[in-house]
Amino acid sequence: MVGSARLRVGGAAMLALILSGCSAGEQSSPEAALKAAYGAISDGNFADACEFIDERAKQSLANFGSTCEVAMAKEYPPETRAKMTDVEIDMDGVDTSADVVKIPEKAVSFGGRASDDGDTTLVKRDGKWWITASR
Repeated sequence: MVGSARLRVGGAAMLALILSGCSAGEQSSPEAALKAAYGAISDGNFADACEFIDERAKQSLANFGSTCEVAMAKEYPPETRAKMTDVEIDMDGVDTSADVVKIPEKAVSFGGRASDDGDTTLVKRDGKWWITASR
C-alpha cells in the first residue's frame, strides 16, 4: 500500500501516459485492458502494466511520493502475483457503452478464486480504455 491511496490494477487506481508497447486490441474494451494489465502484473512486468494506467492515477501516486512501477512492486509481491493466473472478468451488468466503467471486485477472479483487489474504474479516451483513480 502506498499511503492511503492503494492503487491496484484491479482497483482504485494505477497509471498510464500514452501507450507505447501495447497493441490497440489490448485497450479496445474495459475487459481487454484489465486482462492485459493483470497479465503484465502476474509476469512481474510492471512497466508494461503501468502503460494501462491513466495520467490522473499516476498523479495520485506522485502525490504519495511513488512511481507506478514502485507502487505495483509493493502492491503485488511475488507470492501475490503467483496467484494471479487465469484471470476471468464477468462483464454481466457492466455498461460498456459509457465512457467511464466500474468493474466490481466480485466480477474478477483468478483461477476460480475471487479477487480481493477492490472495484476498478476504467475511462475511455480517444478510443482506448485506461485504468484510472476511483471516481
